[in-house]
Amino acid sequence: MGGQADSLVLNLVGPSTFVVFAVAFLWAWAISDGRNYLLLIAACCLLSSVGGIFRLIVGWPSPVGVHIFISSLFYISATLAGCEGILRRFGHRIGIAADAFILAAFTGLALWFVYVDPSFVARVYIQNLLPGMIFLYTALRLSHLARGPYSERAVFWILLVFAIQFFPRTFITLAMLPDPSIENFGQSAFWPVLQLTNAVLGTALLLAILIAELSEMIDRLRTERDLDQLTGVLNRRGFEDRAGQLFEQAEGRQPALVLLDLDHFKLVNDTCGHAAGDEVLRAVGALMRSSLRQSEVLGRIGGEEFAILIPDGGRDLAQILVARLEHAIAAADFDLPAAAPSIAGSFGVAVRGAGESYLDCFKRADAALYQAKSEGRSRAIFAGSQQPG
Repeated sequence: MGGQADSLVLNLVGPSTFVVFAVAFLWAWAISDGRNYLLLIAACCLLSSVGGIFRLIVGWPSPVGVHIFISSLFYISATLAGCEGILRRFGHRIGIAADAFILAAFTGLALWFVYVDPSFVARVYIQNLLPGMIFLYTALRLSHLARGPYSERAVFWILLVFAIQFFPRTFITLAMLPDPSIENFGQSAFWPVLQLTNAVLGTALLLAILIAELSEMIDRLRTERDLDQLTGVLNRRGFEDRAGQLFEQAEGRQPALVLLDLDHFKLVNDTCGHAAGDEVLRAVGALMRSSLRQSEVLGRIGGEEFAILIPDGGRDLAQILVARLEHAIAAADFDLPAAAPSIAGSFGVAVRGAGESYLDCFKRADAALYQAKSEGRSRAIFAGSQQPG
């Protein structure tokens, strides 16, 4: 009696685990912005769980053909739903027409070898090699993930191993059976091995996909948190985080910090309205983005104040960039009424001294910007060298 109870608990581990993952993927879908491929992966988990419970209720081996057919139908449907969801997660797909064709072909073959030409060996091949081929196709389509982030690499390699194991497991199990009958097959090592591989590799695969999904969600939330919605550049928090990291990694280099404040911007809002002012800020943000190199960091750190971090190049590159921005702003058409003040900017620039922190460098650049504004605006002031102590 105890052995039967232990066996029942063991057989329920897989279906229960799949239900938990189904709930997790449904939750991920609920908080996502329309990522419907998560519903497909959740359906895969639910179908696998129902297939496992159905097989447990019917028992194995089962001489009733319809029971064999129904449980197999659950598993192949789960395979198609899961692979379709995984592919769509990374921008690919099998396609509804192909899914329907595979499901129809499997159904036809399964029914044929259950009722028309009963063949236990043929059923074993169909029910194991076809899912293996579908998983292998999915893995090969996603081979580019092997060069991606670690979370995506984990998805690819686990998926590939999961796909490949279908083939040796099936061939070796059949080869080891002296009499490949359903009774002997039910007593073979096939089912313990099948449950183990599905439990270990299936769980690992679902966990890797869930981690990849949640990692992307977190990155997206972090990006949204650090982005200025009006101009599309980093906000103050995002800029300071990125600039602080670059300063910590800047040994042997001379990062330069450029601060830009738009002159008399309050007059633009007062004479033309805040909507016009917002358009100016948007245009300046776009203009600055197009003027920077990929390695340079841009942020909006105040109402009309922007900051640029040049990771290397020191004073020379800072001078070139400031001149380029002055010319671009002067030449830009901001589509303002004739009575509106002209758009220009004051610049404060500081080049990092030896061992200087981001905060100290920012204070010097801010002081230079204040000096530029107090001396008449529309000019650039470069802070002097960092003073010791």
